[in-house]
Amino acid sequence: MYIVQCKKAQKQWYQRRVRAIILDWVLEVEQIRKALGLEKMSIVGHSMSSSLSVIYSATFPERVSKTVVIDSIAPIVRESNGTGNIVEHLRSAIDLRVNDTFRQKLYPDVDNLAEIKANSTWYKGLDVELVKLIVERGVEQQEGGGVKQTYEPCLRYNSMMYLTRDDYFSFLTGVKCPILWLDAEEGTTKIIPRLSGMEGVFIALNNNISHEKLPGPHHLHMSNPKQVADSIDKFLL
Repeated sequence: MYIVQCKKAQKQWYQRRVRAIILDWVLEVEQIRKALGLEKMSIVGHSMSSSLSVIYSATFPERVSKTVVIDSIAPIVRESNGTGNIVEHLRSAIDLRVNDTFRQKLYPDVDNLAEIKANSTWYKGLDVELVKLIVERGVEQQEGGGVKQTYEPCLRYNSMMYLTRDDYFSFLTGVKCPILWLDAEEGTTKIIPRLSGMEGVFIALNNNISHEKLPGPHHLHMSNPKQVADSIDKFLL
């Protein structure tokens, strides 16, 4: 088993890299696979990495045995009917980067940061101690005291370009291996309105999808680890 986790706070070169689209990450996964010498593998992703797992599995079907997506199964996309001006979106994304108005907040310590994040949208339902495990991986101690979070540029700026809905549907239908979708009851399909009620659409696009609705928030693998692990074990073994 290999776990890919970039230490953002320790690699400033990584922070400076600005990805245009989630497809850039597919390249990185393939480079990692090649470096490890893996001919075939099962791939597990959570949140944004779930979408990445689906796209990678469709792009390299001969290299993936099984795919597990925890909570999120779809990335942010543009409507396929032309709604939303791609030119305006590109201009806005570039302006954000050039002007760089994003400023990290200063927190007294990691405990204070975790308490605040525990009440935010994507961390609701998690104990503060679990939230602390997540946020403490990406903080920098400040010389004058306190801590600031570090961010990968793709998490603080809009992507330069989004896939269209049809683009993503093409990837989803292109996955040839079995897919296990562990869908949190209080997770992405509830947080993001556009995904509400889309379960049937995704499953109809690919009859290799096994869909399990599990109790818990977006990070259900932390709040409900045994049930998540049991489902994955049953699927992979």
